[in-house]
Amino acid sequence: MEKENDSSGSAVQVKEFPSMVEDSFSTTSSAISLKFPPSTYLQLLLLAAALTVLSGNFSLILSSATNAETKEEVAIKRIANAFDNRIDAKRTLREIKLLTHMDHENVIKIKDIIRPPDKENFNDVYIAYELMDTDLHQIICSSQELTEDHCQYFLYQLLRGLKYIHSAEVLHRDLKPSNLLLNANCDLKICDFGLARTTSETDFMTEYVVTRWYRAPELLLNCSEYTAAIDM
Repeated sequence: MEKENDSSGSAVQVKEFPSMVEDSFSTTSSAISLKFPPSTYLQLLLLAAALTVLSGNFSLILSSATNAETKEEVAIKRIANAFDNRIDAKRTLREIKLLTHMDHENVIKIKDIIRPPDKENFNDVYIAYELMDTDLHQIICSSQELTEDHCQYFLYQLLRGLKYIHSAEVLHRDLKPSNLLLNANCDLKICDFGLARTTSETDFMTEYVVTRWYRAPELLLNCSEYTAAIDM
């Protein structure tokens, strides 16, 4: 068993690929790599408040925070000024509501929602997710070689996750490599449900979903009525 260093300098333990291939692959994380002493997230919140959003993005991921009670490492997603924009607030609420009710090994899990000390200072939302090493976009852009077996295994897990999501009458509407999380065991989990919606909703279905380069033809043609096929 070897440990390889990712671009942030933290060690990532690489395990053998499950039965299908002989070679394992290293990981490269786009998240800010920070090591936190055991706490109930308090030190994490203080540090995040001091950092603010470095790149102007809507959210910022801080990895490897540790829950003192469970000793479990989690990824923290910080949504800064979550209530300033009505659309962004609705997306955050939608993701929390959907993921709270989902339970599948190929869909990311919410571990905790960190409550503010008081309602008056409730500006940022902090969500704790299960921790993954990287995403498919980072792997594609790296020098890591992906074999046909890797691709088949990733596609197999993606389709399993999609089948579960669609069986719950939910459309993801933003599937792309950066929303497919991976770890050193080659486990894949679908994340980012901010644009997702249930098919049972009766309000207007906007065609302005999915990152441009991954849009289905019906979305490119500005169709306002579509099915789960847009996730394929």
